Amino acid sequence: MTLHDWITESRRRFEEQPPATAARRSARAFARGGIRRVGRHVGGPIWEYGDWDVLVVLDACRTDLMREVIREYDALPDVVETRWSNASCSIDWILRNWTAGHDAVPRAGYVTANPFADHDWPDCRSADLSDHPVGYLAKLYETHWMELRDGIATVPPEAVTNHTVAAWRAREDLDVDRLVAHYMQPHEPYITRPEWGDGDHRLLENLVDPEKEAGASVWPRLQDGEVDRAEFWAAYKDNLRWVLDDVTERLLPNVEGRVALTADHGNAMGEWGEWHHPPGAIGPAVRRVPYVPVDCVDEGTLTPTVDLFAGGDGSVDTESQLSALGYV
Repeated sequence: MTLHDWITESRRRFEEQPPATAARRSARAFARGGIRRVGRHVGGPIWEYGDWDVLVVLDACRTDLMREVIREYDALPDVVETRWSNASCSIDWILRNWTAGHDAVPRAGYVTANPFADHDWPDCRSADLSDHPVGYLAKLYETHWMELRDGIATVPPEAVTNHTVAAWRAREDLDVDRLVAHYMQPHEPYITRPEWGDGDHRLLENLVDPEKEAGASVWPRLQDGEVDRAEFWAAYKDNLRWVLDDVTERLLPNVEGRVALTADHGNAMGEWGEWHHPPGAIGPAVRRVPYVPVDCVDEGTLTPTVDLFAGGDGSVDTESQLSALGYV
């Protein structure tokens, strides 16, 4: 939002709303706009994170969450490094890493379960990566989105792992020299608490309207104290285990080179007055993400049957997908 836009919107508010309400909302919009401008200068692109061949992106994974869970996995080192993400939500992360003209993009592959990469639903922003020179793009939310037990709907980790292994083994044919695998977990829905996906607490507007507060499904209830923090943290850890089980057992033994685990952003739980991962957030809970490099050898224990060029049949319901992820 430009200064002119803010003035225009503020004038409209004072014409339509009580003065105190209009002043409060205009001040909040002004502050959020300033924070967003600062936030654009926090962190760097993934291409500068380090010497990696395959980057595993664990959506919405906090660094402290990773540090608690990683000790359960012998295949992973105990030390969790960190990097500053250049975005606080997936749509901005995709835009800033894949559409900002980085030299690495035309030679990189992107296997993603995240619907914000490219969709045509008019009510929500999309990165529209099909319009950019990405070396190889696999949109698994078009082909592998499924409803799991208890109504949980998402792209399961197994689908991302299968496609990533197949794509990395075929990297010469695909003409890519780096590959990014974007898993949806530990982002909600929470596999051990499917009931948290019910209810009316879904606010997609935080992604399309800068005046709206961030929040999705369980998050407003967590913020209001209706959901116990310890119970939430336990479910959050279960989602991280869900994806790490697959990454350590099936991905790492079947790719050659350096694999690095990271996140597009974290999740705030009240730190810096932030909750969830709203656009423009700059607090460390959201922007300081884990970075765990692992040197791997392809042992050939997984032989996935994958059509590397399969596309959706045009029947993708983006609104339902974002609803399952807690956004609308």
